[in-house]
Amino acid sequence: MQLAFGNNGFRFLLDEMPVGAYTSNQVKAALKNGNNTYSNSKGADSSFLSESDMDKIIEYATTKGISIIPMLNTPGHMDVLVSAMSELNVGSSRTSSEMSLTDDAQVNFVKALQQKYINYFAAHGSKYYNFAADEYTFSALSDSEYTAFATYVNTIAKMVKDAGMTPICYNDGINYSGKMTSVPFDTDILVCYWAQAANYASVTELSNAGFKIINNNDAWYYVLGDYLYDVWSSGQWGYNDALNGIQNTPVTQAKNVADKEVPVVGSVLCCWCDGPAKVYSNYETQVYNLIKAMADANPAYFTDAVKLPATDTDDQVSVVVTGTKGQTATVDAEPVISSYTFEAENVASYNVTPMVAGQNYTAQGTVTLPVPAGWVQDASRIRAYIIDNGAVKLLSGTLADGKYTFDVPHFSEMGLLQIAENGGSTVSVSVNQGSTSRSYTLSGDNLPNDGTYTTTDGLASYTVTTGTGETVAEKAGTIVSGNTYIIGNGTQYIKLDGTSITSTTNPAEATQWTLTASSDGYYITSGEYYLSYRTNGSVMASSYYYTAWKWNTSTNAFNTSYWGSIYYLTYDNGWKVSTDESGVSSQAYTTRALPGEKTVTFTGVQTGTTAVTLGDKTYNITVNEKQTVEIPISIVDYRADGLLFDWTYNPDSQYNDSYRYGLVHGKATGWGSSGTAASAQQNTNTGLYEVSGTNSNVEKIAGTTIQRTGSDSTSTVFYSNGTDNSWSRAGLVQEQLGANGMPIYTDAAVQYVAGLLSSGYYNAMSGSCNAVLQNTFLVSGASRSVLGTSTTKFSDAFKSAKTYGNIGTAYDLAWYLLNTIYQPDTNMTTVTGTDGNQHNVPIYGMGVGTYSSIVLTDNGNGKYSFNAGYAGNVKKVLYDRTNGTISESSNGQDTTGFYPIDGLGYEQPGLLSKTSAINGGNNNGSFTLRGESQFVYEHDKELYFTFTGDDDVYMYINGKLALDLGGAHGRNTKTVKLNDLNAEEYGLKEGQVATFTFFYMERCSDASTFGIETNMELVKRGISVQKNAYDAGYANEIMSGTAVENGRSVYYDLVVTNQSNALMNHICFSDTDSRGGTASFGYGVANAAVTAGTTNTDGTVSLGAAGTYEIYVTDANNAEVAGTRRTFSSLSELSAAVAAVELQLGQSLHVRFLTATFAVDKSKILNYVNTLKVTAFVGKQQLSDDATNELYSYNANDTSRTYVVDFGLPLQITGIFDSGAEKNIGNVKLNDSNTLKYGTVVLTPDGYNSSLVYTRTDDKAINDAETIVLDVTYKMGSSNITLQKTLTIIPATSVYYEDSFASFTDGTGKASGATWTTDKDSTAAKATTTQALSALGSKDVYGHDTAYADSTKLSMGSARKVTVNANMVNGWTDGSAWPTATFTFKGTGFDVISLTDNNSGEIFVDVYAGKEATGTPVKQLTVNNYYGYKQDENGKWVVDTESSNALYQIPVMKVSGLDYGEYTAVIRVAYSKFFDTAKKNQYSFWLDAIRVYDPMGKDNATYTQDDEGYPQYIKLRDQLAKENGSVTTNTNLLFIDGAEKAEIATYANYGPNNEVYLANGQAITFTVPKNVKIASIQIGAKAPDGSAAKMNVNGADTDISSATEMYYEIGTEGRNFTIANNGNGILSLTNLKITFTTSGQTVTLSAPTAEEQTAAVMSVRALFAAPEQTFEPEHFTAKWSRNVRKGGTATLTVKASADVESITVNGEEITVYTTKTARSFWGSKETYHVFTYRVMNAATADYSVCAVNADGAVSDPITATLTVRPSIRDWWNGIFDKWKH
Repeated sequence: MQLAFGNNGFRFLLDEMPVGAYTSNQVKAALKNGNNTYSNSKGADSSFLSESDMDKIIEYATTKGISIIPMLNTPGHMDVLVSAMSELNVGSSRTSSEMSLTDDAQVNFVKALQQKYINYFAAHGSKYYNFAADEYTFSALSDSEYTAFATYVNTIAKMVKDAGMTPICYNDGINYSGKMTSVPFDTDILVCYWAQAANYASVTELSNAGFKIINNNDAWYYVLGDYLYDVWSSGQWGYNDALNGIQNTPVTQAKNVADKEVPVVGSVLCCWCDGPAKVYSNYETQVYNLIKAMADANPAYFTDAVKLPATDTDDQVSVVVTGTKGQTATVDAEPVISSYTFEAENVASYNVTPMVAGQNYTAQGTVTLPVPAGWVQDASRIRAYIIDNGAVKLLSGTLADGKYTFDVPHFSEMGLLQIAENGGSTVSVSVNQGSTSRSYTLSGDNLPNDGTYTTTDGLASYTVTTGTGETVAEKAGTIVSGNTYIIGNGTQYIKLDGTSITSTTNPAEATQWTLTASSDGYYITSGEYYLSYRTNGSVMASSYYYTAWKWNTSTNAFNTSYWGSIYYLTYDNGWKVSTDESGVSSQAYTTRALPGEKTVTFTGVQTGTTAVTLGDKTYNITVNEKQTVEIPISIVDYRADGLLFDWTYNPDSQYNDSYRYGLVHGKATGWGSSGTAASAQQNTNTGLYEVSGTNSNVEKIAGTTIQRTGSDSTSTVFYSNGTDNSWSRAGLVQEQLGANGMPIYTDAAVQYVAGLLSSGYYNAMSGSCNAVLQNTFLVSGASRSVLGTSTTKFSDAFKSAKTYGNIGTAYDLAWYLLNTIYQPDTNMTTVTGTDGNQHNVPIYGMGVGTYSSIVLTDNGNGKYSFNAGYAGNVKKVLYDRTNGTISESSNGQDTTGFYPIDGLGYEQPGLLSKTSAINGGNNNGSFTLRGESQFVYEHDKELYFTFTGDDDVYMYINGKLALDLGGAHGRNTKTVKLNDLNAEEYGLKEGQVATFTFFYMERCSDASTFGIETNMELVKRGISVQKNAYDAGYANEIMSGTAVENGRSVYYDLVVTNQSNALMNHICFSDTDSRGGTASFGYGVANAAVTAGTTNTDGTVSLGAAGTYEIYVTDANNAEVAGTRRTFSSLSELSAAVAAVELQLGQSLHVRFLTATFAVDKSKILNYVNTLKVTAFVGKQQLSDDATNELYSYNANDTSRTYVVDFGLPLQITGIFDSGAEKNIGNVKLNDSNTLKYGTVVLTPDGYNSSLVYTRTDDKAINDAETIVLDVTYKMGSSNITLQKTLTIIPATSVYYEDSFASFTDGTGKASGATWTTDKDSTAAKATTTQALSALGSKDVYGHDTAYADSTKLSMGSARKVTVNANMVNGWTDGSAWPTATFTFKGTGFDVISLTDNNSGEIFVDVYAGKEATGTPVKQLTVNNYYGYKQDENGKWVVDTESSNALYQIPVMKVSGLDYGEYTAVIRVAYSKFFDTAKKNQYSFWLDAIRVYDPMGKDNATYTQDDEGYPQYIKLRDQLAKENGSVTTNTNLLFIDGAEKAEIATYANYGPNNEVYLANGQAITFTVPKNVKIASIQIGAKAPDGSAAKMNVNGADTDISSATEMYYEIGTEGRNFTIANNGNGILSLTNLKITFTTSGQTVTLSAPTAEEQTAAVMSVRALFAAPEQTFEPEHFTAKWSRNVRKGGTATLTVKASADVESITVNGEEITVYTTKTARSFWGSKETYHVFTYRVMNAATADYSVCAVNADGAVSDPITATLTVRPSIRDWWNGIFDKWKH
């Protein structure tokens, strides 16, 4: 809150207010009188606040978190102060409300008064002080008076800063337009910008000048009680005005600029009390309303957040957390024993839990922990720690009063560590060879003495220096006359401030007084002033009043006697004298400076890396090679024309006025060191000999000084017409650079040149190379001639806009020529070039863009230089036009001058020649050069800048002139030492960047020389960016190029490092990824945001934000900088904080919130590239760098695959890896842990193309999952990750095994001749055949494999065969045994597959539970495999012993219905005459294959992934109506026979009873009921006789060539199915397999309906009927007779054209017709045929009628509907019934 206690009125008096010679009472009385006068004129109370009142106000404000900003307005708005000064007779000239800035008495009085209030408010905690300085009569001030104003403002500002506060004033007088001053305003002043009146500098101008702006916009002004409406006819700043302004002008919008166009550091809502009679309490509500309105209108600007302290008094642990106003905080600190390990001597751990408003607080805060007793109280050995996401994080803090304070990012376990002595950190030092580093403060014990040392390897030296520390006062035991002492009481010491006696607590600031013995005591003096007293009790410094003070060792105070009274010198709220001896104290003290900190600097000797340990730190020193620095430059080539250039070219042979444009020498009547001379005087500050620029014997230019700056002469006499070029002129340009960054020539310099121009002086070079200016302005009669025009002021047009086109006077032209000399001209003219062509060129100066910089080289002693050479001193200079640099280089040419633009600019080929006459026209010597760079200001390095050369050179530091070497001269030298400059005036701040700008002009006389030397460390700009990925909690880094798991989020640490040697700021982050994701925040980002990218074919990586937004800074050693860690609740808050960060050299900014979450598609490897770009500024120049982070991810689902086997053949597994991973698969091998249960595997490793073959062990069934584990190396970037990839093989719902599945035992004893042999057919060469690869989920049909397509006879071309005969039965013995085949399986049943023919016989099968054929069989079955029958003449089937037919791969035995489990089956082949059907005394059995059902159980949901779940097998043979002595009534499945004459028939084929055999032309039909749970309907089919069949299912054909039973899907929902064979071979149908989506489902085939039967028959007929030809008759109609009654006869009459030879009615053919002739509509005769068809006992029905031509082609049918009426009897009975009812 700002309190304007002094603004016209004066409302606050201090207790003690003596000012100079005026006592406190006098000053107070004068102020009270003035206040009475002022207040009475306003009809208001004139009371004051006392010091006690103000103390209470400040105390109360402090409790509310409010700080006070005092305002004492001077030098205007001083009604009361001016009145007081008049009463006290302070000074003379003044107005009623303004003091005179040129009256020293007034200025000193007001300064002293300001100092009192500055001291008071600084002592009471104020951080800001407003001295206002507004609404002074600036327009009436002269330039010198305005300079006095600037000096006064800067003086008050310095007083405020010296008191530790920030100065504030209003904008009115700062950089006031139209006023000239050599005193720049202090840019540390905060400018309260309230209004922009005439000549007021704008907000933008002040901001650009370096001022920080407080938004004091008068749009919000409120004058209490609308007072101005009372006193002004057109009032303003009333309540409604302020309210409207608040609601329409944001607090961030400064006066007359757009919102946020100019940044403001704060805003002020002003309530002015212009009418003191207005009682505040009457308008308090309005004030509060305005405050609330401003908060409501700017919600984003105002926040309720406050800092809340809390202390656990038991453990003395304190925290400061963030809450809102009105909340309170508590904290509980529990000492704990940490479970973590620390590298420390001692550990003290706590769980610190703060609460805000009763809720746990987990955000950032500040913690103070007590350092345990017994620990060292050494800040270098104390560190804090916190557990951050499971890891120990060290934190830096401050140690004070036995407590350690540090910032924490959150609250959890934390504590203190005491590290070991000499266990401190390391410091990295980088220094160039021959250069010296900055100083480092040493700490720790055993520090070296002051001096210079060398590292053991000689790479670097280091210098240790002890600085000056605190000054202490020590009471003098004796006084030695003539010695100096300070006077004080041990806490307060006398300080002489001008002529005022003040006090200080710092002995170093106390005045050193000389004590000189006299007869009466000691005179106490400082310079010309005596320490004296007045009888009124005050102490003063006087140059004519002196006092003899008595003192000895027994006295408590200096004292003196006057008229019998003793006055004691003492301190009581100021130094005074008192006659009361009690409590007085004043003594003489000597002072002694205590040793200060030890510091060290390092100097590079040889390149390399070395180290040295000093105290508790190790300094790692890198010595770099000598460096070069580049100064950016721009060059302008000027056409020589005698105006300012080529000044030696003379208008006549008498040398009249030859050098006047040189601005140093002047008019001469001859040449030589003769004529009028001016004697120079040596400047004791600079050592230069100088002549005033207004000396009567020189060319007079006011404000200038002629200086001897060259070494060619030692003469101290300056001759205006002399040849001595060692003289230059200073003061031609103003102190400050112009707004365009260019020098501004003084008015005096402009007038001087204007006088020459107006008089017609024009030193045209031979040939008048640039006649444009001469002919335009300097030729008599020219349209724009300036001859004889004003030399002292602008023309109106030029004053309005200083352009070439507005030049109207000699003054205009002079100003234009001087002030545009360093920038290219934009005004063009046409010239004829040396190539004969016309060229459009600038009139005055052409920019040359060939060069961008001059290179300064480090000469090894910390100095950078460039020297182009001069006569007698040859240098090698390289003008590198390719790279745009000018440098000293061994690759350069020998030069004795500086000629960078030869052949460039106006002298480029084809343009002009010899625009400069230097060296006979051989060099282009007419140009200016501007250079600008930056450096780091360090006072201790005694920085300097030296220029040597000709001609004019000006060098500015932060826009203020520092080196002035003006005019045309020879090779002169001038040096500016920065320590000689006023650092405050030049804006030089320790360790901060400053800008230097220099301007060089080559005037094209007889030579051009140029040299620069400086030890300033020019800013080297460097930026480094890192993007590092971590796991959650940032505990473990995930290196770029490595892989992360699918589904994982990575957390990025975005890092930018300042590798410059200067401050870095304005930091902006921009992040993009390979998926289109972006993130941007920081400086210049209006809307900080994170945008996720798009999904690619391999998955998604989503950029996002973690829950916490955090930043912190680390130093060059990667140690966190205390107090820099901050967390935010939103990205916008973080963005604003990043924009405000300033990084010192070597510091890094860490930003943590950005995440990337990986969602990889199955079996994919994803490559994710993310690029971070950071831009930042170093010394107003933008830098940028980027860093790329590349990560890979993979979907873990790729590690396992399942394959389904439905045959016993080997399985070749290929395509192990999905597409997209071709480049990522490395080595593949079998895992050592593989233990296979049912087979073996052979791997062929080939990276992505690796494959393997799994071969089942012959006698083993695959009963459940067989697992194969691979070790796969995935190559992802720089990572090689080995993962276990699991391949699983499972059996299908049924598995078909070859004969090798069984174990064979030959017959023994009598049956020893019954041995098993291998029978092969023509397809037997199948040793390498593998079954089809079917992955689970691919929905392949189980039990179908193209590998069996060629198995037209025996399965895989071979079978095991055994033959038994009758002889083996005779004489059977106990040791005899029939041959057997045995196999073990898990499941619910099996099929035995065999060949059957007329040589086949009986087999016996026993099924045992378990793995062994022991105990009682659970099933015993027998079957006769004989196949060889024929039909006799009666149609009966009889044995045909000569039959050559054979059926292959027939399921001769089907075992089902077993409980799921493990079984062993034994097939025994035994001879019995009862089963010898062919009566051949022998028969054989072929074991071709075994099909096992449900090897993994019946209700296994796994198979639903392939629509093969819960299969039901329906044996079709059992569903078929058949004969042969066992006729069944089951008609669920109907047999159709007859091909094109097909009819429902009785199935009569003979053969094995497990299959339905269909010959060509035969079919079956059945209906599967509807069931929504059905997944698939499949038919088992094969061609068993070696010939191909063709299976037609509901009209769709499938070729069947294999004798192996395989399944074919025929549907997915219940319906009627008709299956026919229209191939040549037999079609065998075995099982109908129906699968379901859920368990517990079965269906029962239903008998086809009559309609389904008819449709089935018709479809079979159609299948085999000869294809019919169709035609379209010319005429074809059909009509039934009318009035046909029930039971009667109906006649159908069909009329057809003559091309119809017959018709069909419902398929019945009618060939008889009558031919008739009739005339057509057109009169022609036409012939047609009439057919008739009669129906007896007619009934209503539709009849299908087709026409047939002579070729048998049939037309599309037409429908004729027969409608039959009731019979007469029925009709009559119906009528009778109606009567009855």
